[in-house]
Amino acid sequence: MLDATLRIYGAVIRVQTDSELLAGAAAALVRAVPGDRQAPVGPRHDLVVHAVSDPERLPRRSDRAEVLVSQPLGPVGDAAGLEEAAHSGASAEANGEWTVSREAGRTLVELTSGVLAFDGTGSAEAWILDPANMAPEELDGYLFLGLCEQLRYSGLYAIHAAALERDGVGILVPAPSGSGKTTCMLALVDAGWRCVSDDHPLLRDNGDGVELLPFPRPIKITADTLTRFPRVPRTVLREETYKLAMDPEHLHGPGIGHPCRASLVLFPHIVEWPHSAIEGLSRSRALEEIMRLGLLVLDRDVAAAQFQALARLVRGAACYRLLFGSDMKELPAVIESALEGVA
Repeated sequence: MLDATLRIYGAVIRVQTDSELLAGAAAALVRAVPGDRQAPVGPRHDLVVHAVSDPERLPRRSDRAEVLVSQPLGPVGDAAGLEEAAHSGASAEANGEWTVSREAGRTLVELTSGVLAFDGTGSAEAWILDPANMAPEELDGYLFLGLCEQLRYSGLYAIHAAALERDGVGILVPAPSGSGKTTCMLALVDAGWRCVSDDHPLLRDNGDGVELLPFPRPIKITADTLTRFPRVPRTVLREETYKLAMDPEHLHGPGIGHPCRASLVLFPHIVEWPHSAIEGLSRSRALEEIMRLGLLVLDRDVAAAQFQALARLVRGAACYRLLFGSDMKELPAVIESALEGVA
């Protein structure tokens, strides 16, 4: 077995695998995460990952298992698709493309080409079917899902959002896929903001408030979005199944953002208007919406801690609905106007 240790803001994840491909893919998850020497080192959690060539070797739930969720799911390459499907209200009947079940203290997540098992202590095991012939973004999605669940045991919560920072001021843009997160991020980078994460920043309650922590991941861009941002370097883009992708270090602008507090939380909504606008959003409504965008949480105690962190985040920030019009050049000024009244 190959053995590697991932260190992420004090969290320690030991990855063991029988595949060099999987070892490399696991290490790539945190390749661009900045070091944080001030973070206290927490307990180690284990992630064991197996490459499987025969579908019959994938573990399956027994007839006695309690099925929590079961429904169709799109490609796992966009890891955010899992939590979006989980909160869409489908019935828990065991006839979907992915299923979450629980039995004897173990939670099993069965997906199209793999299975993840969580033991309730922060350790996990994964079986991935034929990873050598899997799209890299799909393989990344399986491993990212397992990693995010483990990080919660160290008080690090991934959320489906874009996040930016400038001079210590943070902006969080939580939204499902297709809502304009990346477009908003690129427009603000053009205006001098730093990207903390395009898709999944980490949240950490440090006792004084909730921090946004950089978790740089490949930036996914549609061809249509690309036409609006000529400063995005074309030579570093690569084709994935549904979008173009770029590693975060190639992003134009002032570089990766620093850890920060979210002063502004913006929930984007695309409208067919020539200009963008903002409208106030109550904190209760903001909390309701942001709760839908934390990756699927499989442990009740961890879910309660994540809820408290999200509630504190919302209480400490100004919350708005961003009505996303077609004029990208005006967008930074609209957002700056929301920041004017924020202490």
